[in-house]
Amino acid sequence: MQGKVPEHTRNRANAIADALGVSLSRYLEQLIEREQLDEHGRPVWAAEAGLLRKKQPDPPLPGMEPSAA
Repeated sequence: MQGKVPEHTRNRANAIADALGVSLSRYLEQLIEREQLDEHGRPVWAAEAGLLRKKQPDPPLPGMEPSAA
């Protein structure tokens, strides 16, 4: 697994892992395993962080557009 994060975030994650006496990988594994999820399998903090996208309605099929009556 790879991901890019800002340098200050990477430094903070490494400092926390060091303080725990574990590898960064082990720290991330524990964060993910302990994540609290909502009924849709999303982190409970996702809405507060602005990460939930509203589902866009599917466009009508060709020839099935609503009529203007």
